[in-house]
Amino acid sequence: MVRNSLVISLLAIILNFVGIFGFIGGDRTKNPSASGLEDVGSSNQINAVTLPTGGKVQTGDYVQISGNIVNLRSGPGTNYPILGQATNGQIATLEGGSQGWVKLRFQDNLTGWSADWLVKPARTTTAQIPRHVPSGTQVLGYYATSAPGDTSAWNSLNTAKNQLTGVVPFLFTVDGYGNISGENDWKVINQAKQAGQTTLALVHNIAGDWFDSGVAHNLLSRQVNRTRAVNNIVKIIHDYGYNGVNIDFESIAPADRPYLTTFVRELSWALRPKGYLLTLSIPAKTGDDPTNKWSGAYDYKAIGEYADWVMLMAYDENYRTGSPGPVASIGWVEKVVKYATSVIPREKIILGIPGYGYDWPTNGKPGRSVSYTQAMAIAKANQITPKWHTVHKVPYFSYVNNGLVRQVWFESSWSLEHKLKLVKDYGLKGVALWRLGLEDQRTWSVIQNHLF
Repeated sequence: MVRNSLVISLLAIILNFVGIFGFIGGDRTKNPSASGLEDVGSSNQINAVTLPTGGKVQTGDYVQISGNIVNLRSGPGTNYPILGQATNGQIATLEGGSQGWVKLRFQDNLTGWSADWLVKPARTTTAQIPRHVPSGTQVLGYYATSAPGDTSAWNSLNTAKNQLTGVVPFLFTVDGYGNISGENDWKVINQAKQAGQTTLALVHNIAGDWFDSGVAHNLLSRQVNRTRAVNNIVKIIHDYGYNGVNIDFESIAPADRPYLTTFVRELSWALRPKGYLLTLSIPAKTGDDPTNKWSGAYDYKAIGEYADWVMLMAYDENYRTGSPGPVASIGWVEKVVKYATSVIPREKIILGIPGYGYDWPTNGKPGRSVSYTQAMAIAKANQITPKWHTVHKVPYFSYVNNGLVRQVWFESSWSLEHKLKLVKDYGLKGVALWRLGLEDQRTWSVIQNHLF
């Protein structure tokens, strides 16, 4: 009994020693024979690295893991958390370096830091990593219903089956503890698969009738809740046969910005090794203001680093409870795209486009959302021909109801043409329509003619 206890104690000491000094996982900051980094600017800006294992590599060159099991961290040092592990022979791209550490890019843009003595120049000229991100221009449609019996999204899904490359069903909600609820729509998923379309399970933080900042805070700020959510997302993708997930967390408090980034990073490390897509829907903004109540929590640059696709929700420039105006004027949308492409790789950006509009009273009270068909029906009932705004590149009109002047600003296939030109001009990955069933039916021929 005493001898067994002694053995256990010795093992505990050995394991603690390994944990402290990082003999498994590349946590020793420097091999004594290391020759160091050259041309170091910031931790992300280097021209070349002379590796202790021999050989000089340039930024963008392929390197190979030389340790048996190497810990990959979120920053250059043992004080940064471990994101995951790489194994001997795995190929990565050199992205940066700092004081004996190198930043590596794995598995379709998954990144992590390793001690430089645990990598060596790769013999191959191509990264031997299977790509899980679909190639080519993407046209995604969000699938949602407004009420039982609403078939508008289903009808649109069938109409656009030759133009859509992916479908995003709005089905799952997460609570503050990482539990996910929702009923899968097998009819939609099976049809999408038969059409060869990518399927993404949308997970949102709606509680009641709107996105809940309290739910988001409780979920994102606690490791145990984030881990539970990650595990549940992986299970949903696997069990229902999705290709990945679309995270649509909104109304996040600016103070939760670092927690959101951490969650995205942790989710990326769970999904990418399994070949699952990680996509996020993020609020539109024309610059980064971390204190902004609506968009401050979203670090575009960090999110763009870990996500496969980022859907810019470039709509609600003027929203239901605000003043009348365009939902997505072309000038504002271009400003959003300009900022996004300055910090996110453009091949990851999918432009969110609206298929709807709003009908506002001019007395300051909230408006109501309208589809293209509803907007045109209102105009017809009032014997009005919608006008075209030559600056904003959207249709609009005014009418009188019960003595009150109302304004309708909405989207059409003609306003869409101008937004598709931005997609081409800025080299974006494609578009995502919110939502199927609200759009002008000419939308699909316009997309066919402009994007394919």
